[in-house]
Amino acid sequence: MVTVRYFSISGASVDLLASTADSMFDWELPDLPEDWALLRSDMTPWFESVVHEEWAALLLTEAEIAQLASDAPSWSEVLADPRPHP
Repeated sequence: MVTVRYFSISGASVDLLASTADSMFDWELPDLPEDWALLRSDMTPWFESVVHEEWAALLLTEAEIAQLASDAPSWSEVLADPRPHP
């Protein structure tokens, strides 16, 4: 059985996520939920993870990539290096 939980993201929830573990790959059952995703308002994912594989992906539209590259130029190299799901 799979349990799916939905939460709203806010500054406080981001702070909580960042302070709970040293890495997103430290989020493993039974202590922490694993394989989490972040969804757009239309319920499509823009971030997915498979923790036990140490894999994560940004699933961004061209417009979102352009916006992120503009807002955070240091991400340009990361955005230019797509890697397939394991």
